[in-house]
Amino acid sequence: ILRADFADAAARALEGIGDWDIVLWTWNFDMPLQLDLGGGLATAHLLQDLDAIRAPGAVDRFRAARDPALLSPLRGASGTACYSVSPIGAARLLAASLPIGAQPIPAPLQPGVALANTGIDVELSRHYPQLRAFAAVPPLAVTLIDPAATTVQV
Repeated sequence: ILRADFADAAARALEGIGDWDIVLWTWNFDMPLQLDLGGGLATAHLLQDLDAIRAPGAVDRFRAARDPALLSPLRGASGTACYSVSPIGAARLLAASLPIGAQPIPAPLQPGVALANTGIDVELSRHYPQLRAFAAVPPLAVTLIDPAATTVQV
């Protein structure tokens, strides 16, 4: 689900970052979004309320929102519902990702725990720290993901 002003808001957000490889306009709200706070500070983990977008009227309010999106350096995320990849970013991701599923990734907020590499979003997340990767905050798109009904993971 895109915000009604998605094209204009995305273009405005991209103006301020120069070269980029990948931008997530949304992510799976059932997993933490990991952002680089800059200045040598630690990675921040953003936890979202997955049920909030399902509340009556929430989608209409989201689509009507006009809050400017800031692009924050991305360190990890789940989901590939809405993103943009530059040509250079696509080449970098392809070169780094094959074979897909070869390596697990650290679980966010669970030191010492690894996530199996079961989907393209996990594979992409492995590479965000080495790329010019960003996430839009607030998101310019949302997905009504149902973790209980997903067929992506086994």
